[in-house]
Amino acid sequence: EHPNLKIYTEPLAFQDFLKQQSYTNTALLLMSSGNYGGLNFDSLKTMIM
Repeated sequence: EHPNLKIYTEPLAFQDFLKQQSYTNTALLLMSSGNYGGLNFDSLKTMIM
């Protein structure tokens, strides 16, 4: 385990985490072999931009 590694198995918990972050001068890279539990990335994109 790495102290900076966060693993989310619940999509809404992951979404809440993303909403709490600051994205000023930041590039956000998300990589997955899945679909993040069906998160609505259009609404998430609007929120963080």
